[in-house]
Amino acid sequence: MSSFLTAGIRTGIIRPGDDVAGALITGIAGSDAGSFRDGDILVIAETVVATAEGAVVDLASVIPGDEAVRTGEGYGMDPRVAEIVLRESDTVVGGIPGFLLCMKGGTL
Repeated sequence: MSSFLTAGIRTGIIRPGDDVAGALITGIAGSDAGSFRDGDILVIAETVVATAEGAVVDLASVIPGDEAVRTGEGYGMDPRVAEIVLRESDTVVGGIPGFLLCMKGGTL
């Protein structure tokens, strides 16, 4: 017999250099799941992994270029955020106010 359980795992705030796996192992003990078992599937937000890897930017230090200013105006977003997105993506496919849809390494 198989079962399905979703359980939030509290880890505290993950900071650059933190051990995400260690935080999850420690955090699961206090969750409804209790422990990891063979065959379990774990879903982790990419933001957590990127933060632990140190992929963070001080927004105050970002100087937007002309394209970022135009993109920010066109999509109703901070030009500094647009600058970061433009740096990190291969192509901007489109967007809606406040959000850009981009391609990176062939992934949408």
